[in-house]
Amino acid sequence: MPGRVMFNLWREGTMFAAGSIVAVQVPSGHLITYQALIAHTSNQGNKPPNPMFWKMVPFA
Repeated sequence: MPGRVMFNLWREGTMFAAGSIVAVQVPSGHLITYQALIAHTSNQGNKPPNPMFWKMVPFA
């Protein structure tokens, strides 16, 4: 089962497996969670909330 990776640890070049969960903190302080749709290596163009790579999921 994929682990949860906090988005504030995101770095370009990090590999995310399909199903990985990231939490993104928005300016209001709330966390929004996204699940990777496909396995990919992160870069500035595919970070959340890019819908080709991520879908929003309920915070668990």
